[in-house]
Amino acid sequence: MSKFFVIEKNVPLPEKRPDPAAHYDVVPKMEVGDSILVKNHTQKSKVFSRAKRRGMDTTSRTYENGDIRVWRTK
Repeated sequence: MSKFFVIEKNVPLPEKRPDPAAHYDVVPKMEVGDSILVKNHTQKSKVFSRAKRRGMDTTSRTYENGDIRVWRTK
């Protein structure tokens, strides 16, 4: 018997958590003029990075209420 661990039987394995990057799959689907609303500058940076890797140009604007919108420009 282990001092630290207890062996347990018949404990079901939980489902896999979704890939946290999966919601950025929208980036390749964007056409010129399309935009998305992101929650923060970290998300904006990730969108910019994914777009750049695909040869896409993007720009963003931050509104007075704090919303950040990213557009595909090329």
